[in-house]
Amino acid sequence: MNILLSVVVLILFALCVYIIINLFRKLEFLEKNYIILLDKLESTIINMREIDDKQMFENDDEVGVIFKELTDTVNELSKFVVTEEGT
Repeated sequence: MNILLSVVVLILFALCVYIIINLFRKLEFLEKNYIILLDKLESTIINMREIDDKQMFENDDEVGVIFKELTDTVNELSKFVVTEEGT
């Protein structure tokens, strides 16, 4: 009886370790892709500002609204980035 219980506990433990390792790998993958996406969004905003150095598009009523929404989206996403220091 004790041997059977030990085997069952060992199998459950191995299963839990496998699940945790698998979830950790998926989390690392998602974090890496999230940071890449955020970097691309930020570089897009920088490129947009370089193209619009005279602020003709940014200050335009129709185009300026979309430009502001893109900037706000990048700023909102950057709040969720965890740096190496933990901030």
